[in-house]
Amino acid sequence: MVIDTGGWLFSKKFVVPPQVLRPSVDHEDNFRVELTRNQIESFPPYNEWDVESDEKWADYDGRYRS
Repeated sequence: MVIDTGGWLFSKKFVVPPQVLRPSVDHEDNFRVELTRNQIESFPPYNEWDVESDEKWADYDGRYRS
């Protein structure tokens, strides 16, 4: 799951593990993440270009797993 922690003008995206997602009790089609903003931002930043090639994805995946 890609989480965006940015605001209206600036966006920062991170991939979080699916096991930290829970259905939202307030919004039927949303999820709740059981991590703090600091915990989410400790993951390497994600951008859409990371999936364009196997090499880029392998680099991102290595940073993510470490």
